[in-house]
Amino acid sequence: HGSRRVLHYKFPFNTLIRQKSELFQALIITWNFQSILSRFDIS
Repeated sequence: HGSRRVLHYKFPFNTLIRQKSELFQALIITWNFQSILSRFDIS
């Protein structure tokens, strides 16, 4: 019973970490894109 309970609690935690990492990567991509745009913006 114990191992099944741990696996039950571990699954949502892994999906939560995966969603946070994807959100973090999206923020990094957006930040890099804005920095590149500001670099090409002469004015």
